[in-house]
Amino acid sequence: MNYRFVRNADLWGSDLICALFAASLCYFSFKKLMKQALKEEIPLYAVLAAFFTLTFLLCCFLRLNLQIANGLLDSSQPESKIVVVTHKESSAFGGDVKEGLSSIAYFIYFPDWEDKNRNCELLVPFAFYYSVGPGLNVELAVRKGFFRIPWIEDCRVIYP
Repeated sequence: MNYRFVRNADLWGSDLICALFAASLCYFSFKKLMKQALKEEIPLYAVLAAFFTLTFLLCCFLRLNLQIANGLLDSSQPESKIVVVTHKESSAFGGDVKEGLSSIAYFIYFPDWEDKNRNCELLVPFAFYYSVGPGLNVELAVRKGFFRIPWIEDCRVIYP
């Protein structure tokens, strides 16, 4: 289970929080080390490159742990939401390693069930991607999430 966030605002919000936390944690953890490296005349670009690399890696780690904790610690009951697929896309990035080295990620897009002006994206399996199209209804089992960031437990196509 990947406990994937579906709302674009939740994705960007959680990414921003993790990035700010990672940057501040790296700064306060390595402040002395960076000052010492600059005193020893190590080029500024090398120090910044190391800082931003560590910040990026910590941000990815925090984001993944936030997503896992949000779903794993969630004790809410799933709610059924029916949404209409607006479009679907495939991408070379974000595929599942279980599907092979050249795996492709398949996404469906639909309006948010609470605010129709916001969009949601959902990573779906290959078979589900080709069984759904724009205009079809999809039933989602949505759980609230431990940090109140909704995630999709299950989905199925509702044929007319």
